[in-house]
Amino acid sequence: MDIDSALSKYLKTGDLGGQTRTATIRDVTMQEVGENNEVKPIMYFHEYDKGVVINATKRDVLKAAYGKETAKWGGYPVELSPGTTHYGSKIVECINFTIPAAAPTTKPDDQVKAPF
Repeated sequence: MDIDSALSKYLKTGDLGGQTRTATIRDVTMQEVGENNEVKPIMYFHEYDKGVVINATKRDVLKAAYGKETAKWGGYPVELSPGTTHYGSKIVECINFTIPAAAPTTKPDDQVKAPF
């Protein structure tokens, strides 16, 4: 067991077991995070109890695939993969988001039906 992941309120790279995992978006909520209690979006998945803080990079990936309205993201897939990023002067572990190649850009109920 990865003790850092087990004690964390948020999904960590250790929760992925060193592999890329496909998860289905459940919802996005705004929550206070960090020492400064900054309000940020947190994404939750059907497959995990913990959420992921959505930073600018993750937001851009999601918006490009699924649009800017977070209320419509539920049910879409996201690939979660362990990676690293710069945080200040440090290199830290992070979870990278990518959109699966076969992912639809609209769900069937979002598609407009022809008027004939």
